[in-house]
Amino acid sequence: MPATAQMACLQGWSQYSDALVVCDANGNVYDSVTATEAQELGGNSVFVLTVAGPDPNQQGNATTLCVFAAPCGPGLTPNYYSDIFGVYNGTYLAFSSDDETGNAFGEQGAIFLPEHAGWYDATMYLDPHLVAQGYTAWFMSDADVPEPGSLLLIGSGIALLARKLRKA
Repeated sequence: MPATAQMACLQGWSQYSDALVVCDANGNVYDSVTATEAQELGGNSVFVLTVAGPDPNQQGNATTLCVFAAPCGPGLTPNYYSDIFGVYNGTYLAFSSDDETGNAFGEQGAIFLPEHAGWYDATMYLDPHLVAQGYTAWFMSDADVPEPGSLLLIGSGIALLARKLRKA
């Protein structure tokens, strides 16, 4: 969970599908890059930060987010992967948003997490000199959330099933 100073830095990004944000020690935005749903169309787009540098030692150690319907881990078919963030090309802190291939960083990544709507700590990919000064990096994903109507249908089905089982 972000520190209180970082919370201000992470407000106001909800209009984007995904965002990579670097916050300074005072909670100000130092660098950011965002993607909208329209920019994600076509896949394989890499969104890079232009000011904040990466930790080049983290190349090949990207974080891969898996869609909630699948067990999360290496070796799945590409359609189970959503966003990937980490060090790109050894020189950029970046992310690939919903590319559906799992290969934006040349690999699926070394870290696999189930996707949820919210912020992921990406500080491990940030330049160590910035980290030493209190800077942090965060990646926001907009995981697909079922529509309220779908949830109502599922809930009704479960209630009906429970009622039938109770009668039996």
